[in-house]
Amino acid sequence: MDEISQVVELECKGVYYLLNGSKETIALLAKGIMAIADWKHERGLRKAGECSWAKIQEVSNGNPVLLNFPKEMFENSVDNPNVDKMFDGREKISPFELYCEEHGLRYCTMPDLNPDDDYIPVAVPAQDAGIHSEQIKHYMNKKVEREESKDSAYDEAIVEAKEELANAKTDEEKKAAKEKLEALEDGKSQNAAILTESKEHLEKDNVLEFSEYLKMGKGTNFEKDPKQALLQAEMCGMVKEFMPNDCMYPIREEALVPESKEIFYSQKAGEDELRTVRRSFKTAENGTVYSTYTVVDPKEPGNVHIFSDKGISQAEWKEQLPELLAEAGMLATTPTTAIRTEERLKAYVDGLDANFTKAPEEEGQEPISNEKAKEMIEETKEENLQKKSYEDSLYTTVTVPSTAVMADGEQVLSLELANGLVKDIELASMNSEEAQVKIKSDAYYKLERTNGGESLINGEEVLAAIEKNKSHVSTEALKAARSAARK
Repeated sequence: MDEISQVVELECKGVYYLLNGSKETIALLAKGIMAIADWKHERGLRKAGECSWAKIQEVSNGNPVLLNFPKEMFENSVDNPNVDKMFDGREKISPFELYCEEHGLRYCTMPDLNPDDDYIPVAVPAQDAGIHSEQIKHYMNKKVEREESKDSAYDEAIVEAKEELANAKTDEEKKAAKEKLEALEDGKSQNAAILTESKEHLEKDNVLEFSEYLKMGKGTNFEKDPKQALLQAEMCGMVKEFMPNDCMYPIREEALVPESKEIFYSQKAGEDELRTVRRSFKTAENGTVYSTYTVVDPKEPGNVHIFSDKGISQAEWKEQLPELLAEAGMLATTPTTAIRTEERLKAYVDGLDANFTKAPEEEGQEPISNEKAKEMIEETKEENLQKKSYEDSLYTTVTVPSTAVMADGEQVLSLELANGLVKDIELASMNSEEAQVKIKSDAYYKLERTNGGESLINGEEVLAAIEKNKSHVSTEALKAARSAARK
């Protein structure tokens, strides 16, 4: 039975591994070990000190050691003393690379099976683990110190927010103080979880057991097909799946906000259809973090709704999430990918079927028959449909009166809002009454204001203005357009 823990010894290419766990766990670990053993690590090998996994195993006195390095150690933040400014523009390198160059240390950057945490797994020769640990401790101590300082700052801010709530005189003031207090308490809780994790890493000297490393692949393609997952990692990084309730929740601690300030949540709704919701992170007037979710109705692309968790408690958001999922055509019981950049999303889409879900072609294969060729053409059509579905999901298509869309002398299309003209919009379709325009929520558009001034407005603000001013723009203009069409 899978529930019964077992111990199994595995030998792979001269290295012995002792595995324990259920049959299911041991099967995952064994597949992972064999996939890593055959992994042809090429990216980055030109960097000083970086070796292949096979080389690290070869030079180790015993099994290599896996260390979880804080991501900040890999940021290009220090001067490169060896840069030749005439031929090499890389004037900054990471503290980790510099340290390895100065001490002649070898390492292998491993596939990041948990891309959403603040650590990068690196294999080092067993005999070098001690000197690496000293550098890690330096950064981990600073990390813990920052998080402890933030915990104290939260305590002070919470005390102030409680005083504001106690002294509030109007219902509006009470509501604002209550929302701020709840956001701060959630932020403190989220920072506390990060702090606990940091302390646990520090206590273990950031050493990562190989079996624990492989278990991080749970929820990714590594769990089903490790070799294909390693190909995926080279193109767009490891993509992890979550249930919507486990990833679409209010984030109030800024350390949890991705650098891109956005996340794309996607579910497959069929062989050639994908439903995607874009999450954007923002900062409220009171300094707390909140998110907006751009949701497109899959049956009516012109029907767009922007959800926001601003001023909403965790419990209130749980009640609102089913409505969001329903409007997006997504299910709470279906695994959902969470991808942090548009570029990674596109790379994931490009390789979703061709590289990750189909078996790789073998060398010396038989010539393709006409029937097989027809099948491949049909598969390519399906892949292109899926790719188009993903790309379309990055835009929001909204329906407006055709009279609200106009072109200037240079044929630049503009959209009329209550406060001015949004320039350089993209038109999907148009007839005598209605027009469908495509707005990209993270793009910036020029707004020519009715008072003669100019400013920039982002796509989300355009969508919000369309929704807010429907009665002002759409209804009256649509009546006028229909009246004109009847004449």
